[in-house]
Amino acid sequence: MANPLPPKPSLSATGSYFLGLGFRAFGGLGAVLALTLAGLPLSATALIGFILVIGIATNNALVLVAFIEQMRREGHSVGEAVRVGTALRLQPKLMTALIAMAGMVPLAIGREEGGEILQPLALVILGGMPVALVATLLVLPVLYALVHGRRAAVVGAGPAPAPAT
Repeated sequence: MANPLPPKPSLSATGSYFLGLGFRAFGGLGAVLALTLAGLPLSATALIGFILVIGIATNNALVLVAFIEQMRREGHSVGEAVRVGTALRLQPKLMTALIAMAGMVPLAIGREEGGEILQPLALVILGGMPVALVATLLVLPVLYALVHGRRAAVVGAGPAPAPAT
């Protein structure tokens, strides 16, 4: 009978997940830039937007790293796992970001009564999501390939080791 639980991550995979966690800051960078350009102060609703952007950016990065690690466990090389894994996860990441951003456009315009309250939330999401998306889909795969490609060259390892059962 097959084990229904996912495999326990190896030490190498745990380091990869920490690499993915570093991408929380990219979403915050775009959010701060959006608030600064709009001339809006940091408010409670903007902080809620920061939490949303950082959560989505972290989730996207961790899902991508987990998918690449799964491909490596299946026997793919580091370069192939990064290339194919990123390409296969492109559409879900784009859809997540575009839907979140499209929902915020009416709030960002803020023309209705009381709209100025939610405008900072919308601007944080509209500024943070594109930056986090680019970082997740372009910078993270490159860093993953550099870190794990160098490790594979030094150790002479091929695919990621199978987790202990």
